[in-house]
Amino acid sequence: MEQSAQAAITIVLLNRWDTLPNMPDLDAFCADDCGKGAAGQVSITQMRYRRTRKIVFFHLPDFGGFEVGKDCVIARAAQEFQSIRVTDPLPCAPDVRRSTAWQLPAGLGRI
Repeated sequence: MEQSAQAAITIVLLNRWDTLPNMPDLDAFCADDCGKGAAGQVSITQMRYRRTRKIVFFHLPDFGGFEVGKDCVIARAAQEFQSIRVTDPLPCAPDVRRSTAWQLPAGLGRI
């Protein structure tokens, strides 16, 4: 069954940040926020007219790999699904930093 519209939230799991350029549509969202050890979780909200889209990137090695950190990644992803702006404390792995950015519509920049 095909999805009729894009998802409001997309979760991206990465084993290496350097694979992101191979996905140019997702790489464009991350800009300088992803990679280089900046954060293990990067949440980018793109404000659009009529619709807002959020993409959350998880760098799995920061969580100990998927097998070790899957419960934590699932808990953090669930937290992202609950609201566009997450203000609650992180549910697990407090040493793995969460970075956020807002991408403004019509090429107005990022905040």
